[in-house]
Amino acid sequence: MAQVQGENFLGGTTEKTTIEYKNLSLVLMQRKQKSAKVILDTLSGVVRSGRLTALMGPSGSGKTSLLNVLAGRTKKIKGLSLSGEILVNGEPVQNWSAYRRKCAYVEQDDLLFHTLTVRETIQLAADLRLPRTMSVEERRQRADLIIGELGLRKCEDTRIGNESTRGISGGERKRVSIAIEILRGPSVLFLDECTTGLDSFQALRVATTIKELAQGGRTIVSSIHQPRSSIFALFDDVVILSEGKMVYNGPAAEMVGYFSKIGYAMPENYNPADFVLDLVSVDMRSEELETETRARLSDIVNRFEAMPIPDDSKPNSDDVTATSSNSDNDLPKKYKYETGWYRQFSLLYQRATRQKLRDKTGLMIPLFSTLFFATLLGCLYFKTGENLTQQAIQDKVGALFFLSLSQYMTGMFSILNVFPQEKFIVNRERSSKAYSLSPFFLSRVVADLPMLFFPWLMCTIVYFLAAFKMDVGAYFETAIMCMLAYETAASFGLLVGAFAPSLLVAQAMAMPIMLIFILFSGFYANNAIIPAALNWIQWISPIRWLFAAIINIQLGGVVFECNTGPQNCVPTGDAYINRLGIAGDSFGRSLGVLLGMIAFLQFLAYFTLRVRRVKWVTPTKAT
Repeated sequence: MAQVQGENFLGGTTEKTTIEYKNLSLVLMQRKQKSAKVILDTLSGVVRSGRLTALMGPSGSGKTSLLNVLAGRTKKIKGLSLSGEILVNGEPVQNWSAYRRKCAYVEQDDLLFHTLTVRETIQLAADLRLPRTMSVEERRQRADLIIGELGLRKCEDTRIGNESTRGISGGERKRVSIAIEILRGPSVLFLDECTTGLDSFQALRVATTIKELAQGGRTIVSSIHQPRSSIFALFDDVVILSEGKMVYNGPAAEMVGYFSKIGYAMPENYNPADFVLDLVSVDMRSEELETETRARLSDIVNRFEAMPIPDDSKPNSDDVTATSSNSDNDLPKKYKYETGWYRQFSLLYQRATRQKLRDKTGLMIPLFSTLFFATLLGCLYFKTGENLTQQAIQDKVGALFFLSLSQYMTGMFSILNVFPQEKFIVNRERSSKAYSLSPFFLSRVVADLPMLFFPWLMCTIVYFLAAFKMDVGAYFETAIMCMLAYETAASFGLLVGAFAPSLLVAQAMAMPIMLIFILFSGFYANNAIIPAALNWIQWISPIRWLFAAIINIQLGGVVFECNTGPQNCVPTGDAYINRLGIAGDSFGRSLGVLLGMIAFLQFLAYFTLRVRRVKWVTPTKAT
């Protein structure tokens, strides 16, 4: 099959791709208002290879929505309907999954792992996304070439950074995001607000980079809000939208002349982008201004719709005939992912480990907090274990309960403060078919296992300062239970993080659940007198199982001093355990329950991530 090709700085050639869209309409049914909100209103046009097309318009005009529709990345939500037709090189898209593979998409937010360097980030993307037929050395060379072509050589060994850690600049972050997406040499590149958040110089550098990519034969479409004049001069074509309607679609160089022709001349020495955005915006400051600007917008829309379709806005006949069938639609793909499962796991495990080891704040804070609270708790209950008086019983139980509570809180929040944000990066990478969910999830769980050092350290310091049972078996059983409780809480944090849409929601969900688990731990309410309707809660509380196990380990067989008569004292630790209603909850039983909880919670977290993946809606042809 013949292919129309263009020069490609990555080596070889780039397939020329023309995308035509016809009568695209995106409508959201609003249940509360009982009305339909039109986001895109029967839009038609063409974007061609070797040209940089900019989607412009006021806020809420529909430019990002149009970009997502063209990229096949409109998120599926209730009440949203999409109709129309998209053709690639003259043929309707049949296989949307294959189409998305063919296209690269750079989102507005540059979400990257902040402890990795620029080279490590791009090299990892190359190892995961480039074809299996490429050798390790060829992948390294491809990553090196991309780094050089996008002007990232000076910062290649600098970490990405974030709000709290100094790293590369905003423009460099954007170019790293672009580098990741163009590694595969895609013929189509979509960018959402490619200059948002950048200063004018960095914005121009990013726009210049995109222009150079387009000159290599790619089809590049970018939404952009209000570019400076030097950036506007880089655009080949512009699509101007306002309130979902198209007011101009054609060469950027002819835009000012078109509006002048229909009676809206641009003042001298004016930025064309500022001029057109002011022209098509609706002024809501007063009813009079709104009426006036809406009348002007209606006139502009009507004049554009009445214009005959120029020849250069139609698909290039050479591209259409040269690609009489869309290979990505017709040819089956042998592998769903470019990298095998074990290789994915190895690469993702290395990234997760590197992320943890380099995050000094994430390591030092739990270390110092563990040392501080363990020492404080140990000093507060110093040698309590050796004290067998009646007054010491409360101290023993208080120390064991606080030890149990600390494991749950630190375990849950160690995951909860990180994973909800990390999840967005993972979802984006999975949408690009970089890897599957199972190797990521397993690598994440395995990389977290060294964190069990913290509950062991806490338990050990408290154990010997408080002088609990000086028995090797009792010590190891207590330490094992603390580490399992920590892992159970971490698994619960993983589940909440997988389900919650944001960090704030995750924290809001976790806190009340944690308080319920504390309430039914056996310390604040005697399990024997809990109402039958609520009795089941104690059995799903991980704090209860840890507390019950270490109470049985530490108080079982202990005989207390009783100088005031048997009726006024607790003679043995077993008697006190019976009073709490947790007799019989041995180390073995609690061990089995917590192991079961860990497996169940991690399965639910994995299942939640799989079920809550991003789903796309594709256009249905209007009848």
